[in-house]
Amino acid sequence: MGGAINNYGGYLYLTGCTFESNYTTYNDEKYGGAIGLNNMRSGCAYIINCGFLNNYCDSDQSKKSDLGVYSVNTPPSDFIIAGCSGITITPSSSGLTTEQYGAGYLDYSNPNDIKFVYEANDTSPVYSLVVNGAAYTTHTGALEQIKSGTDPIETITFTADDGFSFDPFEDYRKNGIDVVRTSETEVTISGTLTDNTSITIHDAVEESGDKAKLRILKELYDALGNEVWTGYGVKTGVISYSRGDEENEFRASFMGGAYTFDVSFDEITSAEKTDEGEGNYIYNLVVPLPAYTGMETEELSVSVQDGKITELESKNAEIVMNPPVGDITGWSSLNSAMGNGGVITLSENISASGEDTALTVPADKTVVLDLNGHTIDRGLTDATEDGSVIINNGILAIMDSSAGESNPVGNGRNCFGRYT
Repeated sequence: MGGAINNYGGYLYLTGCTFESNYTTYNDEKYGGAIGLNNMRSGCAYIINCGFLNNYCDSDQSKKSDLGVYSVNTPPSDFIIAGCSGITITPSSSGLTTEQYGAGYLDYSNPNDIKFVYEANDTSPVYSLVVNGAAYTTHTGALEQIKSGTDPIETITFTADDGFSFDPFEDYRKNGIDVVRTSETEVTISGTLTDNTSITIHDAVEESGDKAKLRILKELYDALGNEVWTGYGVKTGVISYSRGDEENEFRASFMGGAYTFDVSFDEITSAEKTDEGEGNYIYNLVVPLPAYTGMETEELSVSVQDGKITELESKNAEIVMNPPVGDITGWSSLNSAMGNGGVITLSENISASGEDTALTVPADKTVVLDLNGHTIDRGLTDATEDGSVIINNGILAIMDSSAGESNPVGNGRNCFGRYT
């Protein structure tokens, strides 16, 4: 019994200790995941201002138990439990009770009679926190705080500067305060103080080589999400970039999907990031291309604002790509989307009504229209001035990514000719 301490009739004095991740394999709460009290006809248990976290009384670690009393018939008659955060005393019939506040210390004034002195407090003690270090970072939250023993501190978050990261370390708890490395570039400090505490965070270190490249690519991967950015070039046809099937890889597609390949982070030649200010960053990538594309590499420039991609440009093809347009539910929304430019994928057949005019691509816009197995029907039966289905003044690429047969863009009747 007692995953950390089995107190078998002894005199137990504890103050300012933390018991974390202890367990006993006995599937009974009386054995105590952290501390077990057994044969307590004599002896005592003084437990003051101690912390308890993730202690269990079963091997599956599902039944919480910090302090277990083996026999409820003979609980310790001499005990004080006070100021212990998170403590669970089992079984509840043990008769042990807790005080919310208190202070304890050992009196060594007489070596032959060492005493444990406990002082009860009616109000919560006040503790201080001082956090030091962490150069090459920014932070939120005050680095010096004074809090009562019942109020959690204001969470402190350190974020490494661009091009810097925190070396790995094991998360730890000190006097009720948790220090956690949440990512390569972030460390958080939170919790409730149980004593005056000083914590030092090591400086962020400058990244170089592959480590810097991989971090930059992961940021871009997260910003891309599930979007597919697409554009059209005379030499490349419809070209698009998205995430690949596997984690941490990108997918490039040329000629409307005729040439498609995935490239992992490790395979990308280089990745650089420039801070443009106010949350805007420019990412420049050099991506190796298969021989069948006729090019050795592709250079991409990606603008990211507040973690979201706002522009993606293929330097080789001189194409500014576009994100996918939202759902198209009718002729009017399709015409509006074409007026804004971008990649448009149909999810239903689109038909015009009697008042609808021709769909128009403006002179300064590029539209990639994916029929996706659907049709566009203007529904005209007689020749009409400007009776075309689509009037293109810019760049228009039409494709059908569905597995079925190609579908028409039709039933236009133009008095200067018929367009289908």
